[in-house]
Amino acid sequence: MTTRNFEAERELARQEAERLLPLLHAHGYEVDEIDWERAGLLAYVIISGMNVGDLITLGGARERGHLLDDVRFKLLEATAQRLLQYNASAISWMPLELPPDAPAEIVSVWRVHIGEDERPGVNIAEVMRNGTRHYEYFAGGPTPGIHSFHVDTISVQAMQLIHRAGGNVIYQPNAQRADSVQGRRYVMLPEGTRQISEGEEPMAPQRFVLPGGAHLRLLPEWYTVALDVAEVR
Repeated sequence: MTTRNFEAERELARQEAERLLPLLHAHGYEVDEIDWERAGLLAYVIISGMNVGDLITLGGARERGHLLDDVRFKLLEATAQRLLQYNASAISWMPLELPPDAPAEIVSVWRVHIGEDERPGVNIAEVMRNGTRHYEYFAGGPTPGIHSFHVDTISVQAMQLIHRAGGNVIYQPNAQRADSVQGRRYVMLPEGTRQISEGEEPMAPQRFVLPGGAHLRLLPEWYTVALDVAEVR
């Protein structure tokens, strides 16, 4: 059984906090005082009231060169949870194109999906206002709803049916999933689509009936999410 050498740990925690704070402040993040004296390396880093990790986690991200990306994703996740009132982990973060008339204070816009089946989703703007970085609801872009989601694979025929019915499939090379490097195809089914679950379990296949009557089937398996054409029942 090992014991913590708290004096040595506290010194490491102080050094890590002193390395992290200038990086975060330089990018406009408002950081609460880090309680490294009492919590050591387990001290949480709080930005704008949201916990983005402890000193060990963020120190590792800093060493790998991922600190700012990890902080951004944690804040996007926390903002999505607050807006949707749904305390599930974020599964994907997709950057959206900035509208031509977007205010100059908007740095980027993201589509964030939470929950294992990547629904629901919400659009969030990353904003620099008076030198401080904020994350808040963005009213433009795809409308949040159960008929917008990411997939790992989709057949050509399914894409043709979606486009014919007035929907869209967007390839997003920068989309990022929490569980893999896949999920880069973002499906937006048209208004009027009906969804029918094929079971009561959370990961049951889902059937979508497009306007016009074509059927699609979503297979939300643990290691892949596939959308293909289904037979009309």
